[in-house]
Amino acid sequence: MNISLSQDERISVLKQKIYDITNILPSNQKLLGIRTTNGPPCDTTLASEFIGPASKTSFLLMGTPQHEIPDGMVY
Repeated sequence: MNISLSQDERISVLKQKIYDITNILPSNQKLLGIRTTNGPPCDTTLASEFIGPASKTSFLLMGTPQHEIPDGMVY
């Protein structure tokens, strides 16, 4: 999937866009392969802080869509 993110948007915006496509809640998303100059990103990290090509960054998403999580189960 391709998701556009401007340089001034934060990881939290990326996670919301992923949720809109996948139905995986942002709190259940683990993004692997996104690196910043300050280590792993947090929800307030700006897209401009990603290490890699400015126009394209690849990552792996791990998570479970909300409809597949049994009621009452907490991660």
